[in-house]
Amino acid sequence: MITPEERLAKMQEIKKAQVYYVTFRISERIDKKQRSPVTRREKMLKGIEKIAVKGEMWEEPSSYVLFSSAKSIAVVASTIHDNITADMDLAIIGTVNRKAMQYVGNIKNSRLLQKFAPFATRFPR
Repeated sequence: MITPEERLAKMQEIKKAQVYYVTFRISERIDKKQRSPVTRREKMLKGIEKIAVKGEMWEEPSSYVLFSSAKSIAVVASTIHDNITADMDLAIIGTVNRKAMQYVGNIKNSRLLQKFAPFATRFPR
């Protein structure tokens, strides 16, 4: 049973939350830590799940996640960065409600991405 204090805390978290999207590409190669692509994908999704508002995450089977979180886009990007292999994998993180986008990992043409989305920034810088 949820206490009134827990219910209030949950409502406050939801009010502060942004809706984020993540589109990603996990390389099919094994990384230097001997982690498979499936392991890296699952680890990234579990990291997102930890910062998402509980019950507020939708995952598309191949490479798209939509979720809400009270965390900043920098925290979301850091969480993803910590759970993929940045020299092989790629993730683009953005918000639905406002112009905010960060990209993590192995991007082949960041200039073109920034042409389409001039507000996009690399994480880490």
